[in-house]
Amino acid sequence: QLKRWVQLLLFTQGGKGGIHNPLMQTATLRGRIMELLVQSRPDLYRGMGYSDLAFMTGLLSLIDVLLGTPMKEVVEQLNLTDDVRQALLAHEGSLGLLLSLSEQQEAADFKGVDRLLKQSGLRLSDLMSAQRGAISWMNQLSAGF
Repeated sequence: QLKRWVQLLLFTQGGKGGIHNPLMQTATLRGRIMELLVQSRPDLYRGMGYSDLAFMTGLLSLIDVLLGTPMKEVVEQLNLTDDVRQALLAHEGSLGLLLSLSEQQEAADFKGVDRLLKQSGLRLSDLMSAQRGAISWMNQLSAGF
């Protein structure tokens, strides 16, 4: 939990507009959706801490754009797990699938969302619940800044 808040504080203090930056909002929303999806289906995702990895993956998913640096260069400088690295660089693995699902949802690609839901074993209700929860959480977070 502490690591997560430190990450958020770094982003809000260091960038142009912090949490009010639309790219940062998108990345934070992705992270929270991914985290909530993992938490909603412990039968699909392994072990404790995986929801934290999901959140971090979503949060870092736009860091290349925010920093104006290729993702590969950013990832090389960070001490990330292989799961997070695979997701960020190639959209592979469970986290990569969740990241792709979040991105397809943002793009309103409903065929892509449906395909990824089937691949992941998640239900549409899981995704909708995670999205509602993430938006509510973001609204609370933004109100505090």
